[in-house]
Amino acid sequence: QEELGQINQICHFVGGMPLAIELAAAWLHMLPLEEIYSELEQNLDLLSSEMRDVPERHRSIRAIFDHSWSMLDTGEQGIFARLSLFQGGFTWDAARIVVNASLQQLSDLVNKSLVSHDTATGRLEIHELLRSFAQEKLEENSDDFQAARKEHGSYFAELMERSWDLLRSPQQQDTLEMIEADLENIRSAWTYFQEETNISMLWKFVYGLWYVYWIRWWNLPGMTLFRDAARSLEGSTDEDARVLRALVQALQSYFMAWLMFSEEGYAIALESAETLEELGHLPGLLFAKYSQAVNSYFNYRYLEMLKITDRMVELAEEIGDPWLLGFTLFAAGLTAITNELY
Repeated sequence: QEELGQINQICHFVGGMPLAIELAAAWLHMLPLEEIYSELEQNLDLLSSEMRDVPERHRSIRAIFDHSWSMLDTGEQGIFARLSLFQGGFTWDAARIVVNASLQQLSDLVNKSLVSHDTATGRLEIHELLRSFAQEKLEENSDDFQAARKEHGSYFAELMERSWDLLRSPQQQDTLEMIEADLENIRSAWTYFQEETNISMLWKFVYGLWYVYWIRWWNLPGMTLFRDAARSLEGSTDEDARVLRALVQALQSYFMAWLMFSEEGYAIALESAETLEELGHLPGLLFAKYSQAVNSYFNYRYLEMLKITDRMVELAEEIGDPWLLGFTLFAAGLTAITNELY
């Protein structure tokens, strides 16, 4: 059963490409399945063969891709290379803005079988092996690679910033579906701005990301996402960075409660709340208090929950955001029920 799972991983990674499966299988006499998959993730050249009874360009996946690449003009090569930054597919609009590709250029890549088009969803996608190959080409020029990453990251940062309001509107379901379709791209962009310690861009993601993971009950991925962000901001002395770090720690602690790490989660939420109170960031403080209340519930600190939610109501009224007030009153109502204050 374990081997079947590993075989499925390899077949999925190569997108079911028959030649790629055959070339991967040729390594079974030397490597276990787990190592074949690990090597594939790091090295496209694993998919090669020394067989003499086939044309040279069919002896490796790279040779096939090199041949296809050589058939593109310079402009098409640049577009295809930059498209490699999209993970899990992309929309026509995203390609137009991020890569500066025209509809005709994208159509040409589809016709050349380098990009696939899903008529049901309208999204475009590059086969994972082709995407890895194209990204190698993009990385050959460090300046182009960094510029492309910035454009890609900026596009999804703006998308997430707009989504925060949409997620709290009648367009919530459509917005959730849009975000989920591009979740790999969004996480990639979020990670990029962590690496760059770009605080202003990270702020564009934070509330929307938390809300999506909260609605979808993605507790373990949510804890990991915000824990890694907190670690990336550790040691920052800039006030805005300190506020952001305290907030992502608070959001991390919320997910910890549902994973039965409520003692540690409570301590993290309390520390975050103290920092956000000190720095005067009221929306962040409200979320930290919410996380503190949820962790208190799992620690059976029901009376403390009443004090925390009372403070949350005060904060929501001071902030003046109707959605935050409604969210807070819901939490306060559940706390009252927990304490049998019907």
